Amino acid sequence: ALVMTAVIGGTLAGFNESTEQRKTNINVNSLAINVTDANTGGDVAKDDLGRIIISEPAMPGGRIEVDRTIENAGDYPIYIRVTVNKKWDDRSLSADSIQLDLESAGWITLPSENQEQIILYYTNPVNTVNEERTEGIIELPVTGISFDAGLTNEYANKTFELAVEVDAVQAVQGENAQLAQDAMLSEWGVFPVIDNGVITGIEE
Repeated sequence: ALVMTAVIGGTLAGFNESTEQRKTNINVNSLAINVTDANTGGDVAKDDLGRIIISEPAMPGGRIEVDRTIENAGDYPIYIRVTVNKKWDDRSLSADSIQLDLESAGWITLPSENQEQIILYYTNPVNTVNEERTEGIIELPVTGISFDAGLTNEYANKTFELAVEVDAVQAVQGENAQLAQDAMLSEWGVFPVIDNGVITGIEE
């Protein structure tokens, strides 16, 4: 069985002006980010612990489709980061036996020192969801989970956990674009290279 956990969080980079002195501040606020089922349009069902459960068995050589969307249900355009952690409940088993099918178009993927964590950054600002729902919705970059065809009996009846965390910073452009870079450096520990609002690179 496979357990998929979605943790939703966010950080906003805000811009304040006082009447006496011009200054900028980084403010921490909550963001409205939803993960939904792309087929039904409804929120993904969760268990009592807030986890998304996918019950298909982990068959050698098999593949599980993941069809989820991320919605910016807040009031500001945002830059989105997705952090994916994968592991077996038996920590002696290697996560290398699990391959994630990732969407590369529109995403920057940071190389990982191990096979258990992948971090992706969406390169374009994501607008808020409009009434026609033609904006503010992007696909989760994890589109499928594949299992090594050579899985042995030691993997039988084992549980694999995929934890997906989605968070964001406010996308600020124009003369205040530096605020978004400062927020990413403060909250994510990375410095983005941004050209006309589009992230072209990530420097750690």
